[in-house]
Amino acid sequence: MNRNRYRKILWTVTIACILIGTVGRALGFFRHEVYVEEAPAYYEEDFSEQNYDYGEPAYGETFHTVRISGFVGDVQIMAGDHYHYSYEEGPESDDQDAGEIGFSLADGCLTVEQTGGTPGDMPMGRLMITVPGGVMLEEIDADVRLGSLQADGLVAGRCRLNMQAGDVSITGSDMGSTEVVLSAGELNVSGTLFTEMTADVKAGNVSIYVPDMDQCALDLSASLGNVSVDGENYGNSLRLDRQDNMRSLKVVCGAGNINVYRE
Repeated sequence: MNRNRYRKILWTVTIACILIGTVGRALGFFRHEVYVEEAPAYYEEDFSEQNYDYGEPAYGETFHTVRISGFVGDVQIMAGDHYHYSYEEGPESDDQDAGEIGFSLADGCLTVEQTGGTPGDMPMGRLMITVPGGVMLEEIDADVRLGSLQADGLVAGRCRLNMQAGDVSITGSDMGSTEVVLSAGELNVSGTLFTEMTADVKAGNVSIYVPDMDQCALDLSASLGNVSVDGENYGNSLRLDRQDNMRSLKVVCGAGNINVYRE
């Protein structure tokens, strides 16, 4: 068996194991039963009902920080005409439990937390958050267990996106310092400025378009995959320092390809 054939077999088996393990944990197939006390009820009275689109522009209030925890479903954070947040629960069958979702808005921080339920047994809801175009968010901190996460047209000082199983997309934004952690899924970034971006992808492909790439330091590594920049293959890794670096991009990919393009 030649070396290339052995590597292809190893690559295929490794990806399969990572995907099965990661997605299985996210869906709740591999878990221990742990019983904990019910979390205290912190939900505000105005947001206590579930299964409805809240559809209110934050009651005239504003927020500069967004925190999302434990969500299952599709998340969209984007520029719009006004401050707005809403949740629409997906279709629920008799054997599904959506858990509990709570909204709170205090001191300029919008917090969305979903607790309870097992991701694989929960209906896929939809969370939409908008801020006026051009308004800067100090921080975005989103943790999604299963679904997808899209950020579009945003301006943010700091951004941390954690996805257990699903795709992450960042488009048309100015994200400052950005960190993406993705267990299983694809990461796509385009039309987006950043001072520094780090991405840790366990299994899945990465595609990033970099404006003014001549001013961006690159540190790219794919353990079981290829690294390419503007269509040129660099094998498993590439490190490129720039004089007077304005920005930096670091991507570590366990099983998958990294494709970086000049934009």
